[in-house]
This record gives sequence, C-alpha cells and structure tokens, in this order.
Amino acid sequence: MKYIFIFFVSFISLNLHSQNALDYYNQAKAKDELKDYKKAIVLYTKAIELNPKLVSAYYKRGNSRIDLANKTVSKNSIKVYLNHYQESIRDYDTAIELNSNFADVYLMRGIAELNGNEDAAVVDFLKAIKLNPAEILAYKNLGNCKYNSRDFEGAIECYNKCIAIDPNFFPAYFNRGLCRIEMEDNVNALKDFNKSIELAPTHAASYYQRGNTSQGNMEDSNAIIDFSKAIELNPNLFEAYYSMGISKANLTLYKEAIKDYNITIKLSPRYAEAYYQRANCKINLKDNKGACKDYHKAASFFYKPAIEKLKQYCN
Repeated sequence: MKYIFIFFVSFISLNLHSQNALDYYNQAKAKDELKDYKKAIVLYTKAIELNPKLVSAYYKRGNSRIDLANKTVSKNSIKVYLNHYQESIRDYDTAIELNSNFADVYLMRGIAELNGNEDAAVVDFLKAIKLNPAEILAYKNLGNCKYNSRDFEGAIECYNKCIAIDPNFFPAYFNRGLCRIEMEDNVNALKDFNKSIELAPTHAASYYQRGNTSQGNMEDSNAIIDFSKAIELNPNLFEAYYSMGISKANLTLYKEAIKDYNITIKLSPRYAEAYYQRANCKINLKDNKGACKDYHKAASFFYKPAIEKLKQYCN
C-alpha cells in the first residue's frame, strides 16, 4: 500500500509539472504575439526546466531569439546579434535531437545558419523540403543561397517551385526577376517585377528593380516613374535616388540629377559612385571646380574611375 501511495504521489507530481510547463509555454506564446521576445524567452525556459522534452518549447524559444536579434539589431553590436542566432541554433539542435522529423525546425535552423554557414543552411533547407515538399520558405531560402553562389538557373528552379505551391507568393517573382537581370534576360525580368508589384503594390524594392530594368532597356522616362514610386514608399532608399539621377543624366537633365545625387549622399555619405556621377553632371554644366571637388571625394574612397577623371580634368 505504501508503494502504491508513493507511485500515486509521483504520478500527480509529474502531471503537475507537465501542466505547469504547458502553462508557461502558452504564456510565452502570448508574449511572442505581443513581440515581447525577451519575456517569451524567459517563459519558454521555465517550461523547458519543468519539461525538458517539450520539443515545441525549444523550437519556439529559438524563433524568439531570432526575432529578438532582428528587432534589436540597430541597438546591439554585431556580436550580440550573432550570439542570439547561435543560441537559436542550439535550441533547434536540441529540438531535432528530440524529434528528427520536425520540418519547420530544419527550416528555421537553416535561416539561423545563413549568418556565416550557408553550406549548412542548404543542407537544412533540403532536409525541410524532404520532410515537407510544400515548405515554400525552404525553397525560397534555398533559391537565395543558389543566387548568392551565382547559380541563377538553380535559383530560378527553386522560385518556380514556390510559385507552383502558391502562385500569389510575390517574393518568388521578385527574386526570380533578380536572377533574370543577372542573366541579362530583361524581358522576363520585367514580367516578374510587374507580377511582384501586382501582388505587393507597396513593395518599394519591386519598383526600384523594375526601374533598373527599364533603365537597362534605355527607357529612362519609365524608369524615373518607378524610382519615384519606390522613394514614395521608402524615402530612405538611397539607391533609388542614385538610379533616378542616372536616368535624369541620361536625359541630359543634369541639374535635376544633381539634386538626386545630393539626397543620395545625404543618406549615404560614403557612396563613392554618387560623388562621381554628380561630378560628371557638373562637368556637363561647365562647373569644373565643383566637379573636381567631387572627383577628389570619390577618389578618397578608392573609386578608380574618379582617379582617372582627376588626371583628366583636375591637374
């Protein structure tokens, strides 16, 4: 009878621990939804302490660590940022030890590994796809890895898989368009950016890249329209000001182009190309003194074309 009583008490204790772990886990999920990632991590940790085999708690804590890293990246040093990612990888490692068939864990570990170990990330994305052939984010991230390694055809295959899974997944069209620009297929790149804009009309980068594609097709007036829209959606997109300056200079609108380069430089003071292109406009406006000042500035960033222009105009 004594042994039965001890077993019964132990059984109740285990159930209470399990129940308390789930309570902490659910509280943590609620904090996640409120974007209070620090508190969520504390609560997931308490859940894990009470139930070390609660796989989803490791997975969710890993996700919270990534969210915290991304939320605070502007406030923290790169070391702190990367540390959050390393801790998330350790959480995903444990989750996989407890359940090796959890596709989402491989996906998230792959995303975490993109910060310094892209080869390992590729392995995890492939594993996630094997476990769940409809894992659209695994295909997208695998495509991004292939893009980074300049395997543009391989990347396009991945983005095509995304589109087959969800024809309304705009990042696949956008990223496929980037590949097609690299492959000098501007006709199909333009189609992809058109589709991306149709699906996500507030995505500034789609307008910016469509503008670049039009610029490459020598359609500078159309390009300027898209650069203007990109800036309207994201006023800090200095690349759009720079590219708009290029198109205006192509149309001999040098004074207007200089205004765009001025804003580019204000937003990105070390952007050598902007000083260089502003100098070129000043040369066309017969302002050699102002041009030489800009060439000197561009040359101070070791921009070789500016060094050549200094020899030509600024003896």
